[in-house]
Amino acid sequence: MTAQTMQIGNTPCRIYGEDDAEYLLLQMTGEHELQSMDYEVAAIAQSSQNFLFAALPVESWNDALSPWEAPAV
Repeated sequence: MTAQTMQIGNTPCRIYGEDDAEYLLLQMTGEHELQSMDYEVAAIAQSSQNFLFAALPVESWNDALSPWEAPAV
């Protein structure tokens, strides 16, 4: 299964799967995780489920995923 790149806002996202997917898997990723993403998707694809997997890169987890300002953990 090959990845497509789609721009969502200003963020380039990797999309794997079929347009008619029954399940959506959404994963926030760091640069190091993108290196092994093909292996992860291949393991998920071994299930019999029809899925769409979207990997969204996040540079600063604390800033991007926290609903409030907080010091880095």
